[in-house]
Amino acid sequence: MKAFRLLFSLLLVSSTVSAQSWEQPYADRGFTVQDTVICGRRAVFVVPKEANGRWIARPAFIGAFAQVDDALLELGWSFGLLDLMDEYAAPDAQEAFTAFCDYGRKRYGLSRKVVLEGLSRGGWFSLVYAENHPDRVDKLYLDAPLCVLTNIRNEHIRKAAEQWEAAGIPEEKFRTYAKDHFARVKGVPIIVVYGAADPTVPFEQQFGTFDLSGCRDLSIIGKTGIGHHPHSLSPCDTIVRFLARPERL
Repeated sequence: MKAFRLLFSLLLVSSTVSAQSWEQPYADRGFTVQDTVICGRRAVFVVPKEANGRWIARPAFIGAFAQVDDALLELGWSFGLLDLMDEYAAPDAQEAFTAFCDYGRKRYGLSRKVVLEGLSRGGWFSLVYAENHPDRVDKLYLDAPLCVLTNIRNEHIRKAAEQWEAAGIPEEKFRTYAKDHFARVKGVPIIVVYGAADPTVPFEQQFGTFDLSGCRDLSIIGKTGIGHHPHSLSPCDTIVRFLARPERL
């Protein structure tokens, strides 16, 4: 049944529409740009003329603090986004992301393994997806990542919790899922960037609470005096070098 649902999800890809707003500068520079819908969510692909098959993808915040994306595009990488911003890694959202990745492989020859770029709440999805699909993730780039949901209450989280509940995971376990299952990705290279003065997603209450023992390849960069924004680094060479290392087999 799950295989059937995945196949059905792939059939829900709509036809390409013209590049607009955020994507237009990339189209003007000769990149292939597809802005479409996959499994009912907005999906974007940006592919250079001489693409090398490697790619980075976001689950949220298209165009925000895109220094790393732009640098990788110049190196022949492709970029993808599936807009799952308010879905908090609900089971349906994870299935949709798998369909999105499979579509990218089929249409653009992208690698099976993707670098996940999780900014803020996008960090939650990136971690949870990687924990459940470590064979599909090359590396994780987490920037001021939301990692535990214990103190957050909103309608989107409630809806996600209902899906998790239906899958047999109670809400209290869903809210700490990324932390509780972090051991599954200790073999995945991870780079974390955070603002040491971030009042919105304090590192010490989020990723800083994880058991990091046994991580094979982990880089953590704190920015003194910086809050939740700006994300990334300026220049972003350190992040790019970490991500651009040979793909994890």
